Amino acid sequence: MDDSQITEIDIRGILGLLRRQIRLIISTILIVLGIATITLFTLKPIYTSTALVLVDPNKKNLLDTSVLDIGGATASARIDSEVEILKANSTLLSAIETHGLVSDEEFGVKLDRIERLSAWLRISEGRLPTGDQALQGVLTNVGKSLQVKRRGLTYLISVSFSAETPTKAASVANVIAKSYIDNQLRAKVSGASATRDILGARISDASAAIASSEAALGDYVFANIDRISSQTGNVQLTSLTSQLANLEKQRQKNILMSSLINRVVKDRDWSELTTKLGLNAVADLEQQRRKIVDDLSRSVVGEAVFVNLQYELVKVEKQMEEKAKSELTRLSQSRFKISSETNNLKGQIRVSAISSDLPADMVTEIFELQQNAEEARTQYQGLLSRLREVETQVDLQVADSRIVSAALPPERPSFPNNKLVLALAGLIGVGIGIGLAFLNEHYIGGFTTLAQVEAVLTTPVLAVFPKLKGKASADGKLPTLAILNTPLSSFSENVRRLRIGIEKALPEIVSENRSGRVILVCSAVPSEGKTTAALSLARTYALSGKSTLLIDADMRRPSLQKELGIADINKGLMEVLSGLPSANVLSSAIVEDKNTDLQILVGSKNSKVPTDQMFASNMFKSLMAVTVRKFDIVILDSPPVGPVVDALYLAQYADFLVFVVRWASTSQNEVRAALSSIKDALPDNVETGIVLNLQEKKMVGYQYSSYDGYYEEG
Repeated sequence: MDDSQITEIDIRGILGLLRRQIRLIISTILIVLGIATITLFTLKPIYTSTALVLVDPNKKNLLDTSVLDIGGATASARIDSEVEILKANSTLLSAIETHGLVSDEEFGVKLDRIERLSAWLRISEGRLPTGDQALQGVLTNVGKSLQVKRRGLTYLISVSFSAETPTKAASVANVIAKSYIDNQLRAKVSGASATRDILGARISDASAAIASSEAALGDYVFANIDRISSQTGNVQLTSLTSQLANLEKQRQKNILMSSLINRVVKDRDWSELTTKLGLNAVADLEQQRRKIVDDLSRSVVGEAVFVNLQYELVKVEKQMEEKAKSELTRLSQSRFKISSETNNLKGQIRVSAISSDLPADMVTEIFELQQNAEEARTQYQGLLSRLREVETQVDLQVADSRIVSAALPPERPSFPNNKLVLALAGLIGVGIGIGLAFLNEHYIGGFTTLAQVEAVLTTPVLAVFPKLKGKASADGKLPTLAILNTPLSSFSENVRRLRIGIEKALPEIVSENRSGRVILVCSAVPSEGKTTAALSLARTYALSGKSTLLIDADMRRPSLQKELGIADINKGLMEVLSGLPSANVLSSAIVEDKNTDLQILVGSKNSKVPTDQMFASNMFKSLMAVTVRKFDIVILDSPPVGPVVDALYLAQYADFLVFVVRWASTSQNEVRAALSSIKDALPDNVETGIVLNLQEKKMVGYQYSSYDGYYEEG
């Protein structure tokens, strides 16, 4: 057989299996679709809205118009990083705060099912989480509904959010996208501000370094002023030094005077103020104050004169305080002038000293100090220029990302997709149904192939009886007539094949007390077609010239009489066993098949007593002894093995066991258990053959299907 034939046979087998199990498949599909439909009605619809964000991997700077093109792996890594930032808690917190999602029914803090059940059963109090725990719960819920991903290799990022209402889904998606951009801008501003603060601190240090370097140069010059004057003979340097000393004396005197005036004003010692200042205006005010004080001492407390004097005293003291402050202001201005002149003189002294004809060692040291001062000034100028640029950047920062497509409320829910769910449910139902069909056909259900039977039962299959179509004869309705009316049909051929298989396995008779052999026909369960098989086999033997007796041993439900259309009889197997079986008694109970020479002992009627006792009795033993002496072939049509034990008692008389199995019907487990049970009851060396009955040969591969035209079908 070539591959095309094997493929054709497999297809036929699959189609046949599907046809036989179509009810199971359709039922499974309907059940799965029903479950899917019920589930769809119970699920809450979820809406998903998406906003698109465009990220520029080149960081924007309004102060720098040049474009730095960043591409390749660097740009791709930047976009992937922005995706992770979009999903960060800092971005989600903005959406939670804006929408008040902490108290939201969908995303807010709530008890889960187990906690609600525990609270209902009063196992726990069922308290809602608070603080960080509550916020973390909301973050988790929002994060589950958020999906952020990059669109291929582009610079676009989709921000999708799912919620129970379309408006909430769109609003939260937009808020998350906007929060991401705001955070990005805030981070850039914060970075620039931090840079500004760092530069400010560095500028302070640079300014201090300038002052320190300048002071070091001045200190060196003034520390060596006498040496410079003596070695260079610079007369101008000596004069400038003398002027500087005078200015320093004036400054010290000014400081002392200011300190005294501050102390007098603080202590309100107005008489000492007159003495220290020595001003005529202050002296006149002091005389007025003393006169007022004398007048107060002579006035009566509470009178109008006393009150007026107090007012005049306050007024005079206020004028004196203003004069003192005015003097302090003058002294401060004088100190500023002295300081300016001092600095000018110091500069002249330093320039004069440096421009003198100095010794080599002093020139080297002065040059080094000058270089330090110049470097400090250069650094200070650079930092100051950078600070001004950064301060401008703080106010001119722009985000590197923008929303190119805002999220809109969706018209249809994204979950569940009813059409897709039902389509998938249908496909799953078909798959499960076909799987159950194969399982039922090959494991749970019945046998469908010869190889399957022999592999599971480890027993040879002697024949396969096809399921007959139409009537077996013009006036008959029974399949057993096919052996007579259509002797060349595949059914008749398989009955003869069964007979050949039995004859090959039957042992030779060596006993003088018997000439016949006993064939036991049984099945696992009722309605397997064992009576049809037994009658057809018996007629085949009768037609071949063998003296054949068929005994209807199913006394619980005898069916041969009805099968053969025999009218009511007075004697049957029950009546024979009621007396002492003999050849004469047996002859009076046997009826002859009107179509063949087959002799039949029918059951006549249902037994009202336990039949297993009758089969185990000496009467039945005597009956079998009589029949095997008189007939060549004795066929016992026994009850099924599964429901009753009768067949186990009949097995001890068998020379061969024909076990009938209905094709694609009887459970494999039942067949295996029944066959094992009956085999244990058989005598040693008694063989068994299987008949696979009622096969639908056009639906599956059948051993004779290629030669159907060779047979004459009835």
